[in-house]
Amino acid sequence: MATTEHTDTPSSVQQLQDAGKAVVGAAGTVAVDRVRAEVDARSSRAAVEVKAFASAIHASASSLREQGHRSEADMVEQLAGRADRLAAHLVTASTDDLIGDARRLSQEAVAFARREPALAVAGAFTVGLLIPKMLDLIATKRAVRLAGWAASSFTSETRESPGRPA
Repeated sequence: MATTEHTDTPSSVQQLQDAGKAVVGAAGTVAVDRVRAEVDARSSRAAVEVKAFASAIHASASSLREQGHRSEADMVEQLAGRADRLAAHLVTASTDDLIGDARRLSQEAVAFARREPALAVAGAFTVGLLIPKMLDLIATKRAVRLAGWAASSFTSETRESPGRPA
């Protein structure tokens, strides 16, 4: 009887291992599908934002050109062209291409940091100084926009109130 229980146990363990592998494999597939869907959605949103940024840069280049700053306008126009190409790439590239691009850029950043550690540290320090300022600017703009919206809502409500002079 002991041998029967002993032979059943490895089979049961193997079945549990196989079931566990199947569950992990299914979970991995679901995770990969979610990542792909998220990359697709975010790349589409990023393409729209980059295209809007490129349009603003094109307008700046035109303004510079009108003011007689041709060389500056040419440089700004080059930047706008690169932004246009990036937006087009974000729209047309497959998810695998975008993930590959992200991996390649990450590897290049690591290689640069190894070649030029002082510049990498200086860049990280500069970004560290700029991020709080950018977040503060965004928060200030949002507060001003919300205050303007609240003021316009209050003004329209008081005008529409019966018995109150407009």
